[in-house]
Amino acid sequence: MTPSKSHPPHESGPGRWSRLVMAPGALLMFSLRMHGKLTLLAASVLLPMTLLMGLSLQMLFDQRQVNRAEQQGATVVERLLPLTLEVQKHRGLNERVLRGDKAADNQRSEARTALKAAIDRLDAELSQPMDYQLDDAWQPLRTQLLELAAGRGVDQPAPAYAVHTQAVEAIRQLGLLNGHRSGLVLDPVAHSYYLGDLLIGDMPLAMEAVAVARHVGTQLLLQAQRQENAPTDLAADAKTPSAAERRVLLMGQAAQMRRSLADLDSRVAFYERSGGVALRAWPAARDSLSAMARQVDALFATDTPGGRGADFFDKATTTIDQLQGLANEAAMDLQAQLAARQADNARQVVLQASLFMAGIALLVYLLLSLHVTFQASLRALRRGTDAMAHGNLAHRTEVRGRDELAEIGHNVDATCAQLS
Repeated sequence: MTPSKSHPPHESGPGRWSRLVMAPGALLMFSLRMHGKLTLLAASVLLPMTLLMGLSLQMLFDQRQVNRAEQQGATVVERLLPLTLEVQKHRGLNERVLRGDKAADNQRSEARTALKAAIDRLDAELSQPMDYQLDDAWQPLRTQLLELAAGRGVDQPAPAYAVHTQAVEAIRQLGLLNGHRSGLVLDPVAHSYYLGDLLIGDMPLAMEAVAVARHVGTQLLLQAQRQENAPTDLAADAKTPSAAERRVLLMGQAAQMRRSLADLDSRVAFYERSGGVALRAWPAARDSLSAMARQVDALFATDTPGGRGADFFDKATTTIDQLQGLANEAAMDLQAQLAARQADNARQVVLQASLFMAGIALLVYLLLSLHVTFQASLRALRRGTDAMAHGNLAHRTEVRGRDELAEIGHNVDATCAQLS
């Protein structure tokens, strides 16, 4: 009977594919000595870790730069609000003087000094090293504002008022540009985003509406008090709007106050719901702005406005002061949040860098320990096998540890003992 030939076991599909996949790695490892294998292993671990940590730190540094730009933008906002108020104040006093109120001349001089100081403060802030630039918009506006502060320019009431109003709008546009370039209006954190939106978008409109209403309404009420049917009228100047046109303007400002009130109310509500600390100045500012809009409607809805000009002026000034207090509190909170975020970013950089360095140091230490112990075990095995090869069966092979090399060393030692 002819013995049957034995055939190698049929290799399954997954096994064949696993051999094909592992073949390049196996050939590489067979071609390297142990030192090269450990070096390759260390590089394959350390290189991805270094790249990932570098990317993580780069993201933190980028965020730090964004936070720094936002802090710079918030500081500029703090300088823009007083500048707007000084231009508005100078606008009213300048028109009073141009219309013959000599008693306001000293006040206008003081307002010009304050306006020049506000310009210098903003100019000094924008002259500092910044991550973005506003010179293209600031320098033309600065020249215009310095002209106003120096008393140069138009000397007619209506054109001078229009020039001041254009300057106020230019400051508001500069604030919007500052918000975009600094990233304040694109802030990814909800509560600081709403604070920035409140300061840049809503607050200037509300303050300008009240300031315009204060000026125009006070002039109408004073006119009614002085001369109910006198032939001389503020509208005697052909370029000055008539009383009816000014009442229409006042109604428009009252409507703007109500829109600003709704916008501010929603911004504050969103800010508080997103985790922001409640703004203490908001209730008083909200009530004052609402009362101001109602008072404008009540006083100037008819052709015969009633009331005292001084009382109306004081009421509007109080409203502006309340809004300014709200703006100051919001600006301080925004700065505090941005500073806290910057400090947290710095802590994260230090923490991640420390963890990375500690991890690298531990990994290197363990790899070196593995290399030292592995080489020691190999040397012990080599001495044992060399002794056996030379017929020295009395040699004891001792490999420290509990791994596979220690087990092999124990087997070699047992083999020597049996052969002996």
